[in-house]
Amino acid sequence: METPHLHGLDYIVIIAYLAGTLLLSFRFHGKQKSTKDYFFGGGKMCWWAVAISLFATVFSAISFIAAPGEGYNHGMTMFIGNILALIPLPVGLYVFVRFFYELRVRTCNEYLEWRFAPVIRLISSIGFTVLRSVYLGVVLYATALVLRTVIGWPPYLSITIVGLFSLVFAYMGGMTSVVWTDVAQFFILFGGLLFVVLFCIWRVPGGVGGIWSYAVEHGHGFNISVESGFWRFDPKVRIAIWWWLLNMPLQVFATATDQMKLQRALSSGDFRAIGRTMWTYAGGAVPVIFLFYFAGISIFAYFRTVGAQTLPQDLNGDSAFNYFITTVLPLGMRGLLISGVLAAVISTVDSVLNSLSTVFVHDIYTPWIAPNRKPEHYLAMAKNSTLAFGVFTLVMGLLIVKVFDGGNFPLTEVSEVCLGLFGAFTGSFFILGLLAPRANTKGILCGMVMSIVIGCTITYAFYLSKPAGQRISFMFIGLGTNMVAIFSGLVASLFFEKPTEEQRKLVVWGMFRRIKDGTLPRYDTAEEEATAK
Repeated sequence: METPHLHGLDYIVIIAYLAGTLLLSFRFHGKQKSTKDYFFGGGKMCWWAVAISLFATVFSAISFIAAPGEGYNHGMTMFIGNILALIPLPVGLYVFVRFFYELRVRTCNEYLEWRFAPVIRLISSIGFTVLRSVYLGVVLYATALVLRTVIGWPPYLSITIVGLFSLVFAYMGGMTSVVWTDVAQFFILFGGLLFVVLFCIWRVPGGVGGIWSYAVEHGHGFNISVESGFWRFDPKVRIAIWWWLLNMPLQVFATATDQMKLQRALSSGDFRAIGRTMWTYAGGAVPVIFLFYFAGISIFAYFRTVGAQTLPQDLNGDSAFNYFITTVLPLGMRGLLISGVLAAVISTVDSVLNSLSTVFVHDIYTPWIAPNRKPEHYLAMAKNSTLAFGVFTLVMGLLIVKVFDGGNFPLTEVSEVCLGLFGAFTGSFFILGLLAPRANTKGILCGMVMSIVIGCTITYAFYLSKPAGQRISFMFIGLGTNMVAIFSGLVASLFFEKPTEEQRKLVVWGMFRRIKDGTLPRYDTAEEEATAK
């Protein structure tokens, strides 16, 4: 078996990429005069750049490794979920994103204070910081898997070094730096992945047709036959269409109630630009994601045809992609692919840290700790909190390694389980607040507690503690936890006092009427008032 390694030319490519990205970040350093500049680029960012940035953020190092790994291990079936995700977008954009845009919020959690109580805004903000910190931990874990294969670094060392380096970008330039750095990094990421696919097409007999035929013959196409279990309602079936269909109503809210996505949308400017941004992001994502999965089956076909003699025993998909980069690709291109991985992780880390800092400053620090301060004070706190969250993220990455490393958990499942479990705890706040006039503060808190207890129990008892063949589907965990939170929160609300008349008006049903008659409330921050003066 050939030993994975990089050569001098590869290291030159990697160093050149990192230096160029760092210079781009320094270009925007010190140009922010307020938190609006730091968090939203002044609300005047170019819509197509924001769309690319959103893609580069969401499809991080996890996607760069996990999607080809999923294709290598199981085929193309998971790609179906990305097509189905387009269905809820019109309602999510033109109803719920429009709703938050008209409210002029900085964070979606501000809505929860009006609809329920300040403590709900606080809890949701804390929940978001935990959720996205866990997510960044998974991103750093994905990067550590690559560097362990390529350089031989242990995961703990990789997470520390890459995490600290990524933190510099988030701290230096704010949203403007994040967006334009993401644009550059996207083309590096996409170019490297495209080269992998073209290389396999060139080497595998029959090219594209040969790769696809070999994948289908060996069960790595779209496995949607009756025998595959894809149409069966069984919680132990790994991928079933029912989990996507049942989750689709929840996805309607995803863009508006995920601060990371909402903040990108609001950076575009007016709602027309927001619409262009979101449609470009969603529509453009489909072919790019297809390329991710196709890269996985391309490597699968390559290693079992022309490269069979070099394939190590028991190599899973996540490792196969890394091994392919470092043993098969020509010199220089190995460095470009590793730069693509680093581009993915840096894009995600700097973007999420910016959102975490936004939530902390606007939802926690300003209303609860230091209200009515000068804009300069909040800008300084924005940068300091970015540093603090960066350190916290490093800790989460090390914990992810402790829990999942060596346990035969594909990276796709690690990501879905972490996001699905932690995201469900507070996601029900928005769903019930926007749709259910009867929902109240005490009721949704009861639902949250119930979802935490049941969600953690299911995750440990039926997933983490079970061997690979006996686990519950990873797709069930987030959906099940969400359903518990929504149903129990709605039922519990019936046993407590009704919300006030003004709170009941803040459901989405009356939104367009209130926009038309000018009675929809708008959020004015203390910073904006001070700046205006």
